Amino acid sequence: MLHRLIERVRGAGEVSGFEAYLSDLQRRGYTGVPTMHEAYLDYRALIQRENPYWMI
Repeated sequence: MLHRLIERVRGAGEVSGFEAYLSDLQRRGYTGVPTMHEAYLDYRALIQRENPYWMI
């Protein structure tokens, strides 16, 4: 929990939205990171799940 808080504080002032989501995925260095298109589709699904009335 504290680790997540520190990551958010470190990321203050950075871009938000999809660019932040994609850079976070790439920065972690995991294998099998989705392509830009796959990440966009995942991000879009997350946003629509949060607010189903807001369509991208």
